[in-house]
Formats: sequence, C-alpha cells, structure tokens
Amino acid sequence: MREGQQKDLKELLEEVSGSLKGRGGEKNALLSSILGDQKVMEEYRRLGFKDEDAGDWLVALSAYQESLEICAGCPGLKECPASVRHCRYSLRVEEDGALGVALGLCDLRRSREIMQNAFLFRDFPQEWLEIPPERRLPRAGNLGAVYVQEMKKGKGEKPIFYIQGPQGVGKSFLAASLAMSQAKSFSGIAFLDCGRRLEEIAKLSSDYKNPLAFQERMGELQDVDLLVLDDFGSGYMTARIRDQVLLPLLEGRLRAHKATVLTSRDDYRPIAQEYGRIQYGARQGERLMECLQEGIGERSYVRLKVKPVAALLD
Repeated sequence: MREGQQKDLKELLEEVSGSLKGRGGEKNALLSSILGDQKVMEEYRRLGFKDEDAGDWLVALSAYQESLEICAGCPGLKECPASVRHCRYSLRVEEDGALGVALGLCDLRRSREIMQNAFLFRDFPQEWLEIPPERRLPRAGNLGAVYVQEMKKGKGEKPIFYIQGPQGVGKSFLAASLAMSQAKSFSGIAFLDCGRRLEEIAKLSSDYKNPLAFQERMGELQDVDLLVLDDFGSGYMTARIRDQVLLPLLEGRLRAHKATVLTSRDDYRPIAQEYGRIQYGARQGERLMECLQEGIGERSYVRLKVKPVAALLD
C-alpha cells in the first residue's frame, strides 16, 4: 500500500475508533461480538495474537469484522455498501508487532479483473461480471460439473456443449456463467454473439488492406480454451460464414478436443440442414451435421425449460 493510502486508512480507522461504526459505542458489546465471531478470531489467532489481548485491537478487529459481514451478504459491485467500494480489509501484523489492517480488492472485484483479462471477446453485458457467483443461475454449477467431467474423460471426447431453449429462458446467461466460472483456469475465452460476429469475421477474408487479419482472427478463435457461440443459427446464414468460419472452427476445435459451447432456440439438426440448402452446400451441411453429432454427447445437450433468469435471481 502506498504512503498516501496508509494515511487515508489511518484517518479512516480513527473515525472508526470514535464512532465504532454505529455499534453503539459500547466497547464491551463490541468486544463480545468479536470474541464470538469464529471467522474473525480464527484469523486473529492465526497471526499469533492471544484472545485476552483482543480488547487492545478493537479498531482493527472491528474493521475486519465489518468487511466480512458486508462481503458475506454481497449485493454485487453496483450496490456495494463498503466505505471503500469494492475493497475489503484483511488483518496483518505491522512492523512494530501491532495488529493492523490492509486494504485490498474484494474477492468479487478481483474475480472481475481476472475475468475481464481472460476474455478475448465478451459479447454479454458488463453487469453479469458484477453478479456474485452464488447469485448466478444455480444450474450453471450443474453444467460446470458436467463440463469438467466430459472434458477430462477422453480429453474432451465430446467437447461441444449445446444449450437449447426458448427466448428469454437464460441460455446466454448460463453459457456466460460457465465461461466466467472457468476464467481463473483458462488463459483465453471467447464469447461471440453469432448474430453479428460471424459476419464480421467473415468480412475479414476480403480485407485486402490487411490480408492476414482473417487468418489471425481464426487462429485466435481456434486457440482459445473455451469458445461460446451464442444464438447459433441466428442472423446471417451464408455460404461464406458456413465454409470459412463455422466449419473450420467447429471441425478444428473438435479435432483438438477444445471446449465449444453453442446456445440456440432450436435443435442443431434443422440448423445444419438449413446451412446445407445454401448455394448447393449439401455436402457442407452434412459435414456440419456430422461434426455436431460427433461432438455433442448425451450429457452435454442441455434443454432449458425453466423460469427466466431474472426470476431465479430474485
């Protein structure tokens, strides 16, 4: 922590000492609350301090306890009630042996920073990054367990996950939650909105000012640890998208056992058939069908028939 920040923190702790942050100003009641707080005392003892001396460090222990309470009931970054937003206190031993506190990013803010750096493309709202993990769609945890099992078994023998359901049921949120849950483990994730991104990528193939742009973009998408194609089958359905983007991506990632998640309102079979009807592309449509059938396992085909995500978050 820099010197200026230390000064601000000391001033803040002096204010806490005077008001005890609305705890009634009764030191005995505060001490009793701290001594009865298992999490606070475990950390306090881990640092080598004795229970009988806790009264000497009420200010630091009070700030730490309040941070734990705020973070335990985290309403999300947007509604963070902490005195220093998106930050929390941790206990530490000062150079003179006294008990002090350090100010750092809270777990959710730190997690958001990690996730932002992990995404090559992130075509979903920033607000989703700010939702605490425990408040995200519960089913994301179940899908995550299946994901881990399927990817470990046979090194991703069935690496394509298909999430299908009606509009508004939470397909994109579920896929984004899965991607976010893997952000700490992965060096690269791409979440693409098919309705606009596929055409944008395909157009790079005719960019004569930058002839390598298309190959570089496709190489990036082939290499990411997790690729999400959101709203598969929507937007432009052209031979160029089919032949230059979709088929190379899906077939290449299938051969490399790389995880790919597709979300769609429809089953993948009619979508593959529709692609096969474009510009005498029957064989390409068959290849797309074969790729999806080979890559999607029974457990990795998720059909959503639940309440909208907004209702599950209430």
